[in-house]
Amino acid sequence: MKGEQKMIEIRENLLKSYMDEETFNRIKEYSTMPQMWKGVVEEFSSNVAIEDNGNKYTYTQLDEDMAMFRGVLKANGIKKGDKVGVIIPSSYEFAVATLAITTYGAVAVLLPVQLDEKTVYG
Repeated sequence: MKGEQKMIEIRENLLKSYMDEETFNRIKEYSTMPQMWKGVVEEFSSNVAIEDNGNKYTYTQLDEDMAMFRGVLKANGIKKGDKVGVIIPSSYEFAVATLAITTYGAVAVLLPVQLDEKTVYG
């Protein structure tokens, strides 16, 4: 239990270094990434979340695309805690994939886009 408490303390100190006290107090109420994401989408639904190549995507659009990607993860037998490789250039699709994987409960393993097929798949 001591180790777990220390991890919570480290997480809180890290978060506090990036935001004001009010924002920190709202965020620390969430115990999981999916809970936090749901709160963000509810609060900022119509706000622009990402701009990519001249396109603007709201939090609602991003959340809908993430939901479809989570469906693909489930259909392919990915389970909570599984590692999922992501080899996508920085883009809207990259954000969808990494956020969908983490809110699904899996681990996004970010791979450099320069890797060739033989290096990735053996």
